[in-house]
Amino acid sequence: MMHNRPARWLLADAIRFSVITLDTGRDATRKNVKAEAFEYSYVYESEAHAAPNRLDHGYVLAFGDTCVFVQHTSTHVITSDDVKPV
Repeated sequence: MMHNRPARWLLADAIRFSVITLDTGRDATRKNVKAEAFEYSYVYESEAHAAPNRLDHGYVLAFGDTCVFVQHTSTHVITSDDVKPV
C-alpha cells in the first residue's frame, strides 16, 4: 500500500547548539555592529533511508520582537563526523 505523504526526516545528530557573537558589519555611523545569535547544525536522515542525509546549518537573530532565521541545507551525503572538526 502506497502512502501519499511527504518524506519524513529524523534528527540524527545535533552538532552545534550554542549562542555566539556575530560581527554583522558596519552601521550608518561606520561602527562595527555585533549581535548575539543562536547557531545550530543538525544532521537529518530520511525516515525511509531513501535519500542522502542532510545537513542544516543556521543562525537565529532576535531584534526586539522580530526573529530572523538564516539557514543553509546541504543535500550532499554527510555524517556528523564529517562536520564536527569544521
